[in-house]
Amino acid sequence: MKRHWPLVAAGAAVLVVALLGALRYVRSQPSGQLSTAGAAALAADGMTPLGGTPAPDFHLVDQRGRAVSLSDFRGKVVVLTGLDPVCWLECPLEAQEMADVNRLLGPELSAKVVLLAVDANPLYHSEADLQAFNRREHLDGLSNWTFATSSSLRTLQQVWKSYDIEVSVPTNGMVGHSQLIYLIDPQGREQYLSAPESQTDLAWGTSQLLAVYVKRMLGASGPLLSVAPSSLLPTAAAPSLGLPGPVATHFDTPSVGWLVANTPPYQLLYRTTDGGGHFTDLGPAGISQRGGLAWSWPAPGVAWVMVRPFGWMLDAAMYRTGTAGATWGPPAVMDAPPAQGAAAPLAAGGPESAGLLLQSGLWTTADTGASWRMAGPLPPGVGAPALSLAPDGTAWVGGQSSSQADGAQLWRLAPGGGAWRTVSLPAPSQFTGQAVVTEAPTWGAGGHGGVALSAGNGWLWYDMTADGGQHWQVALPPLAVPAPHPVEALGGGVYAICGASRICHGDLASGVWSPVGAAVPAAGLVSVDFVDAAHGWAITAAQAASTLWRTLDGGQSWQRLNPPPPSASPGG
Repeated sequence: MKRHWPLVAAGAAVLVVALLGALRYVRSQPSGQLSTAGAAALAADGMTPLGGTPAPDFHLVDQRGRAVSLSDFRGKVVVLTGLDPVCWLECPLEAQEMADVNRLLGPELSAKVVLLAVDANPLYHSEADLQAFNRREHLDGLSNWTFATSSSLRTLQQVWKSYDIEVSVPTNGMVGHSQLIYLIDPQGREQYLSAPESQTDLAWGTSQLLAVYVKRMLGASGPLLSVAPSSLLPTAAAPSLGLPGPVATHFDTPSVGWLVANTPPYQLLYRTTDGGGHFTDLGPAGISQRGGLAWSWPAPGVAWVMVRPFGWMLDAAMYRTGTAGATWGPPAVMDAPPAQGAAAPLAAGGPESAGLLLQSGLWTTADTGASWRMAGPLPPGVGAPALSLAPDGTAWVGGQSSSQADGAQLWRLAPGGGAWRTVSLPAPSQFTGQAVVTEAPTWGAGGHGGVALSAGNGWLWYDMTADGGQHWQVALPPLAVPAPHPVEALGGGVYAICGASRICHGDLASGVWSPVGAAVPAAGLVSVDFVDAAHGWAITAAQAASTLWRTLDGGQSWQRLNPPPPSASPGG
């Protein structure tokens, strides 16, 4: 039987059923038991009588992998809803509302109640996803809380259909799903339906509204317990995404490459096959990118992407594609945010391996992201850490030491883990005693690698190793730069920004810096990317937006490229 109830898009919190008002009526309302907050929630959420229709049974597993069916809970009132374990606002709020029902009822009555959620995300529906949500929202201590899912998407879809939970995966933003709460009596019959509004000022009232109706269904009398509402959960800091427009590029050939761009309200990943003439949004779908991305491109067609936390989604989420964005592998919630202040928290060691600097430590994978393990703690006392993985699995971190006296340093962690080892790097004598910042090193074959270093407000040089980082030497002398920016290592050279609109090339064989072609036709260079001596791209940032430029002749001339298309999915 197909039923049509008020639907809420989880990402946008937008009502999409015009007859919402007609559905929000109450029969035999226990109005005398409702507080002012509960009455306000009743007016906003509604509480529709369903007449005792038998609730559809289902066969799923809970967050611990144990078989669970609705019929298992006969004899108890069931508060049933659909939740997305990676939702950044509405679902954490609704979970809190349900948990507060326990507190309002007290231990004796809550023992006769089951708080039951069904996973409503077609991408994140593993037991690990549910466990991460429970830990994050402090639900794993509730004895009457069950979060149910299935490894079979078809099985989940059948449950969604039975309870009119409509689910959609937008190109950008979070998965959208109906926000409904069913109250099912001890005989397994649907008695009431509510469609809670996603407003923090209504949350405590919604909990009271649900508790009053649950208590009524249990045949209990008397007021709710006089308790204070739970504190609202902390939210992830929402970093400014910066100017609209391009942020970074990575081209594999003169025609094929990636682009990260701020396309409000998201930071998105695009792909081009004509050198930047046209871009297609091919980033991972189903989770908000409002907090921004981290990225790494280890091989043609391969991309690792971390979605940064936003709102009440406090943990990083990882995606990988090996098909140039046509498909993405199963996503993983990392159960921790990125390391605070990390300049580059994500690094690929190759098509199958990657590492993440999270607040809980360094996490790595060697099986295309199917499993992750904690390889070690964060390197101590490193500011703005930037991660790199060498081909042999060694983890390297650049950044700035807490003491200027330490000079130029990298931090190294062996593939087997253990303690971080500090590696001192050579620096020109004029920078002795100054604060030095190291980028994440880049690696080639045979133990060859390089790292850019900057000191003061306007100097950059480049160190190299030929033995996997055991010994380093200065390969390019100090270059005056307007501000430190990432360099582009290519073959036997390095490209760096050496003026507001100028790019310089450092030849590693001769140890000489030279200007590249003509100036870019705009000031404010922030990024450069070359695939060979002729083909390159540059990004400039102005007051209102950033701009992407391309050269086909080694920088002798530059062409302004059109920005990528705007986001197709509002909200989320």
